[in-house]
Amino acid sequence: SEDWTNGCGEYCTLSLYSALKVLLTLCTLSLSIPFGLVMPILGGGGGLGRLIATAFMGAHSLDYTTPAIVAVAGSASLAAGLTQTFSIAVIVFELTGQLHLLLPVLVAVFASLAVSKNLTDSIYDSILRARRLSYLPDLQHLAYGAFAEDIMVPVSRTAFLSRVETVRDIKRCIRSASNFTERIPVVKDTESMLLVGSVTPIVLQTTLAQIASSRNRLSSSNISGIESSLPQRTNELLVPLVGTYGPELLEEEEDDDEVVSVPFEHEHIQLLATTPITDVHMLFITMRLAVSFVTDNGFLVGSVTREVLEDFISSTNAIGLFGGFYCDSAHILGKRQ
Repeated sequence: SEDWTNGCGEYCTLSLYSALKVLLTLCTLSLSIPFGLVMPILGGGGGLGRLIATAFMGAHSLDYTTPAIVAVAGSASLAAGLTQTFSIAVIVFELTGQLHLLLPVLVAVFASLAVSKNLTDSIYDSILRARRLSYLPDLQHLAYGAFAEDIMVPVSRTAFLSRVETVRDIKRCIRSASNFTERIPVVKDTESMLLVGSVTPIVLQTTLAQIASSRNRLSSSNISGIESSLPQRTNELLVPLVGTYGPELLEEEEDDDEVVSVPFEHEHIQLLATTPITDVHMLFITMRLAVSFVTDNGFLVGSVTREVLEDFISSTNAIGLFGGFYCDSAHILGKRQ
């Protein structure tokens, strides 16, 4: 029509509309105010589909209804590729009410999903990663045969404490921790290895500070406000451990062989060695776990951390993408052995 040909022309109009629609929608994702995602992307995909159909019409003799059909298929294809969800096809059918477009829309959605899932994550997963929120990639079918014992870190390489430990061992365990929220397993004793609970380094540091205070080895200025600052400290991630109470708290001393009782909280979520990887994946997502301990009849045999699970999923996803054969987790995580 004349409206399309006025101005910079039909191709220029469609190109500018599609590009600006997609770019402005992606820009709004960085804002804290929700502006929507699906409907704007459907509009941008429709513009791209109309542009492609118009280009084909200029080279071949096609029916006039072809651009409209391709525009609908293009909108569904782009939205399905970004969100990696099949429900986009249902939304398009409900918006248009044209069930005779079932075949082109489904073909476009299936093709977009197949390409998108093998190349990148969905827009929602990307947002979670960019904002440093709790995120785990989806499991691929190659990982379905694995169990918790295949990816766990064995107890021989897991830092743990018994209910009664020396101050020296507690300090060594704190220094080996990477952040304040890392949960350290607590067992009944080193012989039975019966898991009784877990403790965080911040709680252990508070215990050491109380011991040092009772010995009168820390000045009142170093230990004041410890109890009032504890609730805020427990939620901080990746804060240098020695910066909480001062490096002198973790220094080795002559009377560090004193035996003290280790405070702990009961561990309500435990994994079995035979727990399927799908259940492990679901638990880490729904419960937002950073670590879960693997037990055999209540006895500690290892631990599964979020980092190990992410490495395993990424490795199996890469194998599935490039068409490789299935490798067991010991080979995939060989760099950790």
